Amino acid sequence: LYISWLGNKTITAGVGFATVVLFFMTSIHIGFMIAVGALAGKAIGAGNRQKAREIASAALSLMIMTGIFTSILILLILPYILPMLGATGQAEQVARQFLYIAVPSNALMALGMGMSGVLRAVGDARRAMLVTLVAGIVTIFIDPLLIFGFELGANGAAIATFISRIVF
Repeated sequence: LYISWLGNKTITAGVGFATVVLFFMTSIHIGFMIAVGALAGKAIGAGNRQKAREIASAALSLMIMTGIFTSILILLILPYILPMLGATGQAEQVARQFLYIAVPSNALMALGMGMSGVLRAVGDARRAMLVTLVAGIVTIFIDPLLIFGFELGANGAAIATFISRIVF
């Protein structure tokens, strides 16, 4: 939204292409989050909190490793996948720069989503929601500050994404 307020369709398109790549990565984490919540919840429901802890620990470790692996893979293949998505010229450059800044925080996003799933599994939906809400609130304030206040444009949006994932 804020990027579109810059009035440059090419930059907006570049961030849009970057968002498609980030969505792919986030989708992987969503699948893991559902799995860890379901498996840990099943163990908790059976009265076996120790097994739930073991499942959660293993799943969170796997999520971090997957987050690191997908980050490295995406960064390596960016020059190939962005043109396949239709990004060219300045839009491709904006998308690539955005992703070079935001993608390294992918493992943090994976960990946060996994922990949110564990919170739901133990019945603490309120805190699970607050984790996501606080990260969103941070983005609401930091995004325009970096984009407009510090005049960083798309790079500011990418930095805001990175910071929001740290908070998450």
